[in-house]
Amino acid sequence: LRAKLRSGGRRSSLDLLLFFLLKEGIMATEDELVGNPMVAKEVELTEADDDDNRSLVQSKKQDATTPAMSSSLFLQNTEKNPGRVTYGLVALSLGLLVWAITTTALLGKSKNSSNSKKKTVVASSSEEEWAALPSTVARVGFGSCAEQANPQPYWDTVVGQELDLLILGGDNVYGDCESEGCPELGLAYAELAAKPSFRGAKSQVPMAAVWDDHDFGKNDGDASFEQKDLAKAKFLEFFDVGDERADPGRGLYKDFRFFFPPSGGGGGGGETAGGDSVVQLLLLDTRWDRSPFEETDEPGAPYKERYVASDDASRTMLGDGQWRWLEDRLAEPARLRLVVSTIQVVADGHGWECWRMLLPERRRLYDVLKARNGGTAFLLTGDRHVGGFYKYTYDDGEALYEATASSWTHTCPTCDEPGPNRLGDLVTFNHFAQLDIDSRTNTLNVTLRKAHATDGSGFDTDAADVIQALTIDI
Repeated sequence: LRAKLRSGGRRSSLDLLLFFLLKEGIMATEDELVGNPMVAKEVELTEADDDDNRSLVQSKKQDATTPAMSSSLFLQNTEKNPGRVTYGLVALSLGLLVWAITTTALLGKSKNSSNSKKKTVVASSSEEEWAALPSTVARVGFGSCAEQANPQPYWDTVVGQELDLLILGGDNVYGDCESEGCPELGLAYAELAAKPSFRGAKSQVPMAAVWDDHDFGKNDGDASFEQKDLAKAKFLEFFDVGDERADPGRGLYKDFRFFFPPSGGGGGGGETAGGDSVVQLLLLDTRWDRSPFEETDEPGAPYKERYVASDDASRTMLGDGQWRWLEDRLAEPARLRLVVSTIQVVADGHGWECWRMLLPERRRLYDVLKARNGGTAFLLTGDRHVGGFYKYTYDDGEALYEATASSWTHTCPTCDEPGPNRLGDLVTFNHFAQLDIDSRTNTLNVTLRKAHATDGSGFDTDAADVIQALTIDI
């Protein structure tokens, strides 16, 4: 109580009751027991100050030749003045009871206060404005798979890259739903929102996001997931989405239109330049309407670790509505089309989630991309916790390239797999993709870069260093 008053706290009636009961109980019993001539005891109260820590230290000096007070002495004094001792014990017991009750209540209040503070942090984060999407893009970042419980120095890295746009390609948090109402997903978003580095990046770097399985709420989740509407609501709330993606019964697929940077030669981009200067961003939702994959008959075997390819034409990856939407968007003129699929498209060297598991759907995707209304199509994918470049070649020799960038925080350092269609080695260091559009040379320069420095920070000299590079004409 003294420490509370000294630190500026207010004294409540409960404080006084507790103080009185303990004081009376101690004094009543101690007066009788200490009064015995067999025990010579001196009590000193010494105040100890240590920075902000203040406590009362009680030192007791007892004659070394005098035996300690025994239970027989206590009984002897009880017989001497039973009423006084009984009163003291009752008061002391009541005091301890009040102390136990108030301590329990305070612990509960402290827990609620802690939760309240956590919610307040998230609320204040949501009050910070997301950086507005630009009209023109010259440098675009892409990454996927970020465990919110891990350190996330990559936010500092991407801010330093001065991106015009950052595409978050799914598994932006890990919040698999293990209970009704999926509080796990809400807590995952809250933990991300509370990170100062994320809050700083959010206000400086324009972002466009789509989900994958772990922010969809279920590992390898598909259309059958019962809590997908709830997971969608949490995504929309966190990313402050109020467009057509909020429509009931619809997935999170979305298109954006940007413009090329000026070339500096008089024929640059801009809103008046027409389709020849349009950068189209297409975010595909490979979860909402997707059919289940066919499970493997040899778990862990190469090319069929978890799933096997199916030629069943009744299964779908995108659903009828999203297929129509994609075909309509690809009919619009654009010079560069960035097509984001949260799972790999071209990769054939594994039996994990990828478009190869639904062969008719992958053939359909190749066909609709081939039938596009001009421009260069480039695939951006994630999910795998490894990265790399891939190439698919049409019968007429046209190339379709894919960059897989995964993950931001927990890439698999020992993973390897056969590389059909892959260009170069797997990237097994935490990384992201950076796309630089050069209007002067009409090229797209794509690099896979370190998400943080080798020592784990976001500030060291090798953060954002190039691991692999690819250049294509546009």
